[in-house]
Amino acid sequence: MRLWISPVRVSVKKRSGIHWRCVYSARRRSFITRWPTRACFAVAGPVVNDQCKATNLPWVIDARALEAAAGIARVRLVNDFHAQALAVLELPPSDLRTIHAGASVGGGPVAILGAGTGLGEAFLVNAGDRYEVVPSEGGHVDFAPTSERQIDLLRYLRATLGGRVSYERVLSGSGLARLYEFLKSRGFARELPEVRAAMEREDPAAVVSRFGLGGQDPMCAFALDLFCEIYGQEAGNLALKVLALKPLAVELVQLVQLQPRLGLKGGKRSNGLGSKRPTIDEE
Repeated sequence: MRLWISPVRVSVKKRSGIHWRCVYSARRRSFITRWPTRACFAVAGPVVNDQCKATNLPWVIDARALEAAAGIARVRLVNDFHAQALAVLELPPSDLRTIHAGASVGGGPVAILGAGTGLGEAFLVNAGDRYEVVPSEGGHVDFAPTSERQIDLLRYLRATLGGRVSYERVLSGSGLARLYEFLKSRGFARELPEVRAAMEREDPAAVVSRFGLGGQDPMCAFALDLFCEIYGQEAGNLALKVLALKPLAVELVQLVQLQPRLGLKGGKRSNGLGSKRPTIDEE
């Protein structure tokens, strides 16, 4: 599957008090030399019968409504990580980084996960002459702590979120900010005034990343380490669940900067990818 992206303006119209409908306007068709007759849109949320109620936005997206609004004969909706999984098959070696080396078995399942606004997961299975995508909402499974600190984190999140805690509540942009607030609440270190001032102006997760990666604040740096530790554990969990015999793909915007935290430190495995769960070649 290949996605063709056209310069179509997006507008959002209120549908009711809590639901929104996303409508694509075709007003700029004059800039397009050949209007598409088919289109595929990747959306963040479960897709059932070509409809999606977005997971982290109050939108309802309907393929038939998009067809009518944009004048496209056939529109298909897929989960965003359905599209990510297909993209993995097209990545050139120059776009890949090895975080933790392991043996690969040709034709085996491939697991894909990525933390962003939420935590996306999917996997690919061999169907003979091609790979087929199995979409997943695995980011919403229960968070399973593996250390005393993580158990304390779970207690903190249950109290602040009001009940159930999923992996997405930890492994996402907002989750990184929660890790920072957790460490602050436990007196890990004194909060720097410049960090708090930046958080009041900007996205807190971006502030934690910047100050942590820059070595300017120990609490931000440890929040990143804790994030990567849990990220690695869930990557291992997913690899075991689908028996991923080919390299597990991790989508991460700041992968190059975070690679030391996700991979090896001082010649020993960190608490990052592959450290908490056995890989196939280690069993």
